[in-house]
Amino acid sequence: MDTRLEEKFKKEPLAIEARRLIKACVHCGYCNASCPTYQLLGDELDGPRGRIYLLKSFLEGRLSAEKVKMHLDRCLLCQGCETACPSNVEYGKLAILGKEIIEQSLKRSFLERLLFNFLLHGIADREKFYFFLRIFNLLRPFLPGALRRKLPPLSKEKVRLEQWARKGRVSQRRLILFKGCVEPVLYPSVLRAARNLFGRLDIDLVDIPKEGCCGALAYHLPNRKKAVAQAKKNIDLWIKPLQNGVEGIVVCSSACCQMIKEYGSLLKDDKEYGQKALKIASRTFDPVEILEKVDRRLFLLAPDRGAVAYHSPCTSQHGLKGQGRVEAFLKALNIKLAPIADSQMCCGSAGLYSLVQKDISQKILELKMKNLLGGNPAVILTANVGCRLQLEQLSPVPVLHWLEYVERLMQEDCCP
Repeated sequence: MDTRLEEKFKKEPLAIEARRLIKACVHCGYCNASCPTYQLLGDELDGPRGRIYLLKSFLEGRLSAEKVKMHLDRCLLCQGCETACPSNVEYGKLAILGKEIIEQSLKRSFLERLLFNFLLHGIADREKFYFFLRIFNLLRPFLPGALRRKLPPLSKEKVRLEQWARKGRVSQRRLILFKGCVEPVLYPSVLRAARNLFGRLDIDLVDIPKEGCCGALAYHLPNRKKAVAQAKKNIDLWIKPLQNGVEGIVVCSSACCQMIKEYGSLLKDDKEYGQKALKIASRTFDPVEILEKVDRRLFLLAPDRGAVAYHSPCTSQHGLKGQGRVEAFLKALNIKLAPIADSQMCCGSAGLYSLVQKDISQKILELKMKNLLGGNPAVILTANVGCRLQLEQLSPVPVLHWLEYVERLMQEDCCP
């Protein structure tokens, strides 16, 4: 679809790039079958094809910003439509661009701006997040039921915000372990499990003090300026270790992994950081990218355990294009996977979506949970901190990161 830009957009870089991305869409509609909001609401305008048409109409001056904003805000940015699209439309990038263009054309309400600023600065900063989480947990008895369900408890494991050095000799292979802002506060056991599993391969996971948020929260709000600043801060911290023998960066949470892998695209026009960003992106790894290449006998587990349901995050299967990789690794370790209907569908978390689109998010979660429990699993596994928080709201069985589960089983096999 070609877009005839309105005069005011003809020299606007974001609009020009959006026009290029829109042009790839042939309006076939295959994307709607993979879109959670279209499946739930049944509205063409709440599917990828409809949102593309809305944005095209706005850029041509035929539609108000308010109309486009409502339907773009309902988009989960799950990118399931990209996997289904026969024309390879980069819908995720287009939706972010659309949000940025709308933000420049329409001022949000005071309450929306207040909420977004609190989420951006209260969650993306690890120490502030820990502080606010402590306060809200103290106030838990007085909070509304819906908010109590969404509020995660503090981890019982001691939170350690900086060095987690592994004692003993230094291994020949080293990777930076990206900790992020939420996972070390809520689920430090995931990072510990990663250290233990990679330690079996004689790979040291190195800590970089003062690294910050990957930038995903800011990028999706959208706040490109903040996301770029966060990316540059991390690049400055990582580039020297990578030049001095560290192989790359391993990222346990799939949403963060996708964001860091996109640093090259985010900073492609930056003369100072462009090449550094590309290097960082090319040397960022999801844990399965490392573990699937090693001798499985190092991890082989005893058979005949209960079935598990693996929820593959949208960022894993659509963003990182890693559909089926974790499942294949788990099967190779003798872990039985329960069948899941519509396994490609989102759980409704989508970063901050579950907070700003509560009703839609909850309905999508209910459908997802029904499908996950259909095979009577003893545990639900996932690979993203946001998905885990979302699933724990309704799950009657434990929800774990798959690294945690593998490590626990290995400990049981080694020390019955």
